[in-house]
Amino acid sequence: AICAINFHPRGTQLLSSAKDGTARIFDARNGAPLAVLKCEVHDPAGPAPVAPDPTKAKTRDPRMMRRAPQILVRGCAYGDLEGRVVYAVASGKRGPAYLTRWRTVVPSHRAPPASSSGGPPGAPPSSFAPAPTATTTPSFQREYRIQCSPVPVSATSLSSDGTLLALGSVEGSISLYDLEKRSVVKQ
Repeated sequence: AICAINFHPRGTQLLSSAKDGTARIFDARNGAPLAVLKCEVHDPAGPAPVAPDPTKAKTRDPRMMRRAPQILVRGCAYGDLEGRVVYAVASGKRGPAYLTRWRTVVPSHRAPPASSSGGPPGAPPSSFAPAPTATTTPSFQREYRIQCSPVPVSATSLSSDGTLLALGSVEGSISLYDLEKRSVVKQ
């Protein structure tokens, strides 16, 4: 199930968050999938959780077997006008919520030789990284994941200047999270 959906600031893409533990990016014109961002809800400083081994269960009854926690990505937002930064907030049904920030990674390409690029003869080729467009498939790298709330978050909203993230908790409280300081500034 989709929890949230946002347009790219330029209207070329859609960013969605879902109860399957992902944030996904789609082409807004034709709906083609462009990227899948997988979220996690364990402490980034601690060990990664291990999925339960069904062969070591005390019972074979699937209703009684321990399952891996469900990851709910409740909110997502583009963090800049170019759509190069994406934020997602994920939590389990219980426990803390985690904010993940991704940044677009565009491979550097070498410019054509100086003679065909119009540069001075003998000049070294320069490297450049063009901004992703609606026709390029973005690739994202996770920059960080940090706990943003001690309880699960059910709603999010990014301020128009991209500096604050409003977090609505399942307990009914609203917190303002400063994205630059990486901390709650008002609860």
